[in-house]
Amino acid sequence: MLRVTDLASFFLLLIVVGCTTIPTYSTDHALHVSSGLPVNSSAHIRQVVAKGPQRIIVLLAEFPDKNHTTSIETIRNTVFVEVDALYQEVSYGLMWIAGDITDRWYRVQTPLSKLDLQQWTSWQKEDMRTFVREAVAAADNDVDFGNYDFVIIVAAGKVWPNARCDYGVSRNDTASPLKGLVVNENSDIGTYAHELGHVLPSNYKPFGGCGLPDLYSYELQAKNETSNVWIGPWDLMAGSWNLGFCAWSRFTLGWLTPEDVLMGPAMPIVVNLQPLERDSGTRMILIPLNDTASYVIEVRRKMELTSDYFLPAEGVLIYSVNLDKKSGYGVLRVYDGEPATKTLEDAPLVVGGAFEDQENHVYILVADINGQGFTVVVSSSKNSDTDGDGLEDWLEVTQYGTSPLKVDTDGDLWQDSIDLSSRDSTMPNGPIIITVLFSLLVAVLMMKRRLVFSTRKCREEFRDAWLSARDEIGSLNRLGFDWESAKPKPL
Repeated sequence: MLRVTDLASFFLLLIVVGCTTIPTYSTDHALHVSSGLPVNSSAHIRQVVAKGPQRIIVLLAEFPDKNHTTSIETIRNTVFVEVDALYQEVSYGLMWIAGDITDRWYRVQTPLSKLDLQQWTSWQKEDMRTFVREAVAAADNDVDFGNYDFVIIVAAGKVWPNARCDYGVSRNDTASPLKGLVVNENSDIGTYAHELGHVLPSNYKPFGGCGLPDLYSYELQAKNETSNVWIGPWDLMAGSWNLGFCAWSRFTLGWLTPEDVLMGPAMPIVVNLQPLERDSGTRMILIPLNDTASYVIEVRRKMELTSDYFLPAEGVLIYSVNLDKKSGYGVLRVYDGEPATKTLEDAPLVVGGAFEDQENHVYILVADINGQGFTVVVSSSKNSDTDGDGLEDWLEVTQYGTSPLKVDTDGDLWQDSIDLSSRDSTMPNGPIIITVLFSLLVAVLMMKRRLVFSTRKCREEFRDAWLSARDEIGSLNRLGFDWESAKPKPL
């Protein structure tokens, strides 16, 4: 039988347990979470490399059989206003574009009709080097290429855009590699920004510290099929219409830096992950699996005045990184949170979303929303119990709808392990005073019913006894019983 003192102790226990706090990590860049595997941490540490002014010379080039149709001022605005603003935003103000544009269009020697420059495969061909060589030679007497980090050659017509860390072209004033990109006069800001991403100084080792890889499929592009199949609209290097860069690209260019946190089997990591578009707070979680493979977690938001404003969805984006893959062969692959739709536009997870990699012991839960950000739980075990309420985090998020961060999700003093419908307002989830009053009311009603029942029973027994006595008196009267003689004699 539960006594009042026992009841008070029980509620006190619930209050104490319910107030238990969960340690939450928050950094000012990115979180490097170690899964306990033998990983070389230095392989994932990045230094800011694409920093400060990136000096660019924009070289305008046309052909004997193809004159330009775009004004110098239009191209100047695209490079030094629009592209510059984009890179200042995505780099959190760490990088910007400076430089010059030629004051006229230089004419190359070979006609456009004689060169294979207008299809995707053209970037690999000698004709592209021929065009670049002739364009540089035409301007070499007027331009000191040694004063610039990159050259952007803007071609008249429909030349296929491309970029190289070294075009193998000599100049009069320097022997350094000619690093730069080729676009055409009709190229938009996304094309400029994508190609420039290939040549910026970076920590991407397969390219020797030059630029970012392509994140679309070369094989599908060669077949003229939809090639953005691995990353969707979440990074410009996939050829996306969206101008934003994912956390890994920003990380590789050195604009986000990680901190190391050890994640043991019984110690899940709770992170308040802020939107990537912000310039402060933890904006990336990096989970290395080995020296070349990892998972990345980030939050994407349609924030005004950012390149992500027109994103198709919002939430927690999870993707794998495999540096053993070559550019154009799936370096990054997004985990699709809605696989039934056959598109990556709705890939981000929201509260209640979950990801698991049983082979590598990585389990990720989106536990709560935190302002514009999300609270994410990362664990190396599916059996982790972050809040210690006796329920596994995985079941709380995916099955019960309770919070893995709170012993009492709805704050009604009933522990989640007892109150499995913690997001329901019905009993026993209501305020505790209602529960107590209801219990007292039930007790009073039961006692009243018992009292009424007892009184009724006594009345019935008295009536039965009186009727029995009356019957006995009637029988005696009929037998002529002498009531006077039956009276007791005085002493």
